[in-house]
Amino acid sequence: MLVRDQAAPVVQCDRETVVTLDRFGRATIPAGVFDDGSYDNCGLHSFKVMRMDGGDPCAQQISVPSDSVDFCCQDLNNLVTVLFMATDHSGNTNTCMVQVEVQDKTIPFIYCPHDVTIDCHEHIDRNDLSRFGTATASDNCDVTVTEIDSFHIDQCREGRIERIFVAGNAFGQTSCVQTIYIVNDAPFDSSDITWPLDFDTISCASDILDPANLPAAYGYPVVDEDICDLVGISYEDHTFRIVSGSDACYKVLRKWQVVNWCRFRDAYGNPIVYKYDQTIKVYNTVAPSI
Repeated sequence: MLVRDQAAPVVQCDRETVVTLDRFGRATIPAGVFDDGSYDNCGLHSFKVMRMDGGDPCAQQISVPSDSVDFCCQDLNNLVTVLFMATDHSGNTNTCMVQVEVQDKTIPFIYCPHDVTIDCHEHIDRNDLSRFGTATASDNCDVTVTEIDSFHIDQCREGRIERIFVAGNAFGQTSCVQTIYIVNDAPFDSSDITWPLDFDTISCASDILDPANLPAAYGYPVVDEDICDLVGISYEDHTFRIVSGSDACYKVLRKWQVVNWCRFRDAYGNPIVYKYDQTIKVYNTVAPSI
């Protein structure tokens, strides 16, 4: 009597499963992973597996079941149908279908350009900071890099710019920061001030002593400021009606103060104020009428 096994195996497979790509953007899954309790009356011999699309998205052309199946980045966001086959020792086979969801759980790497320091006189294009470098991102699959710029620049054009680079994929994101420091290497100081000369006049007009009405060399201090300075000028007059040792009617001691609000305090917190005293004398050369 010849005994034959002609009964196909009872195949059971995961109807839906998830596959995660490795750091190279690929995943090779053995056929047995898809088994969910298949059995046979005389025992199982092997498991085979095959993509129903032949692996075309991953540049494969596989038309027969094999011991494993490959997945790649092109499978992300798609359900891949896989045929699972169980074979017994007599060559009887049975199959079932599995829906595979391919995921990428590798977070991208991102590398920022080095921090830099620039002078406040340099022109900065807020819409294009690429001249300060750009971030480099890598991932096992596709990665998207976005840039978020944060400006912290005061009215003296000093401060910093933070460039936040974010690399992301479907699973997550990572970021790095480049800081651009903006400084004034040559701030305004006393050497940039030309103080007014002392002034003598015989005019008694009430507005003659207004700095705006005096000749340029005797009026307001001349300051050499630029776009990184914010200079303020003020004065206070002290009038002396009796001028000993002089034939002047009266003398005005004009006390000037110049402040660079961009450098208002020194390293110790003390105010930086540039001061100068200008002397203005008023003479009366007209004799009284009787």
